[in-house]
Amino acid sequence: MTTMTVEQALVELEQRHRALYATPEIDERLASIVRAGPHTNLTEAAILHILRSARSVFVDTHVEVVSGHHTATYLRFESIARYPDLIGLIADDMATWIKQTFQHGAVTGLLATASAARCSAWKIPTASRRRWMKGSCICSSKAPWKTPPLCWARTR
Repeated sequence: MTTMTVEQALVELEQRHRALYATPEIDERLASIVRAGPHTNLTEAAILHILRSARSVFVDTHVEVVSGHHTATYLRFESIARYPDLIGLIADDMATWIKQTFQHGAVTGLLATASAARCSAWKIPTASRRRWMKGSCICSSKAPWKTPPLCWARTR
């Protein structure tokens, strides 16, 4: 029986991940799990482009998510957040959805966790320079950590 350290396991996972994304097989794998929902204007091709470009989907792994459920497929949003153009696509789509969903009422703010999702919260108020929601994301916390637990985007 061999034992593997956490560091070794992470290195192995990263190597498998990079190798998979270097082959055409990743396109088939991603296409088998991605479906554009009814509330998005992004096509499946655009979604696949985002996921492939950011190398954000990990497959054939074992992850326990916050809910306690286990999964073999994991979307690492932080991988997407490193690319402003990809976050811009998502933020524009989210801004369009918000505008359509809340046609009869003004949106006064957005909350996001301190995760990489805050990148979207920062961009949504000014996505496509929409008049319905101009403002900025205000992050503040008295907590000792750098990243605040919530991000609040407020209209002016």
